[in-house]
Amino acid sequence: MDEVSPPLEEAHEKSVLVCQDVFLLYEKGILLANKFDFISKKSFSPLGGTMERGVDDKTSLVNLIKRISNLDIKNIQELGIARIFLRSDPFKHEKGTDTLNLVYYAEAEGELSIKDILYIPANKYSEFKKKIPLTPYVSDFLNLACQRAMGL
Repeated sequence: MDEVSPPLEEAHEKSVLVCQDVFLLYEKGILLANKFDFISKKSFSPLGGTMERGVDDKTSLVNLIKRISNLDIKNIQELGIARIFLRSDPFKHEKGTDTLNLVYYAEAEGELSIKDILYIPANKYSEFKKKIPLTPYVSDFLNLACQRAMGL
C-alpha cells in the first residue's frame, strides 16, 4: 500500500524544506531583498525560495528568480550548502522552520520587479557590512559572492 504524503502543515512541522538562495550580480552589485515574509521578517537576504519539484536544481532556480523578480539569470555557480533554523513558521506549530539551502551566485539581467531591495556594490562590501546587520549566513555567502563578482 502506498503511503499518502502528509498535509503541508504536518510536513512543515516534521520535515526539512529544501530551498535555494542566490546572490545575484546585477549592474555591478549584489542584490539582497528586504524580506517581510513569514520566514525572515525584516531582514536582508538573498533572493530565493523552495526548490521546484520535478526539475533539476538550476532550472528550478531560473524559474524561481524569474517568478519572484522578473530577472533572467545566467552563469550560475554553486557557493555551498547551509542548514538554517528559524523561529518563525507560517502554520503556528511553534517548531520553527528548518531548511537546507543550496546557495548560488549568478549574474542577472532584465527589469527588476522587486521594490524593497538593497544593492551592494561588489567592491564596497567591507564598508556595507559594518552598517547593515546581516546574519552570519548572509554575511559569509555575500562575501564569497562579492569575491566572485570582482573576479577574485
